[in-house]
Amino acid sequence: MEEVLKTLPMEKFPEGIDICFYNRHLYRSIFIYSIIKFQQHFKAQDTDLILATFPKSGTTWLKVLAFTIANCNNYPVNESPLLITNPHSLIYFLEFDIYGKNSILKLEDLPSPRVFATHMSHSALPTSIKDSNCRVVYLCQNPLDVFISYRHFVAKLSNTPFDPSLIDESLTCSVMVCPHMGHSGIIC
Repeated sequence: MEEVLKTLPMEKFPEGIDICFYNRHLYRSIFIYSIIKFQQHFKAQDTDLILATFPKSGTTWLKVLAFTIANCNNYPVNESPLLITNPHSLIYFLEFDIYGKNSILKLEDLPSPRVFATHMSHSALPTSIKDSNCRVVYLCQNPLDVFISYRHFVAKLSNTPFDPSLIDESLTCSVMVCPHMGHSGIIC
């Protein structure tokens, strides 16, 4: 895998975060191995629900809504796991939580319907998802709102204060090529 990463075109965010170009999409280089594993090994079931969102565009809210709907008959309102558990601990990211480096989760142990999240665009999803009858819910927001939220998030990730002067640089930087309708932007 290390050899694959070395062959990919690389860019850097102004904050120094490494981005690589893989299969017509931009990803943070630290996630490329889990993304490849996800694409190669995930087997979708017809009852799966995949929540696809661009980073910083409402993923947490969508997870809350999906979990509530999928589990409306499983828990009384006053006993919902959402009252004490972060939604990211109830609905897992396929490319980070399930196919990440330290994943111990077994997909076959999850009850149906399985609900997952991804920051990958539809065109980058495994063929098992595209070839199955599973449902994909895609959420998008105003690209400018997402961009500003994402820039704040990246500044926090890199432990640097948000620098508004980097916005112009980011907008002209090739790593921010992100046709929003195609969702071919960066995976955080």
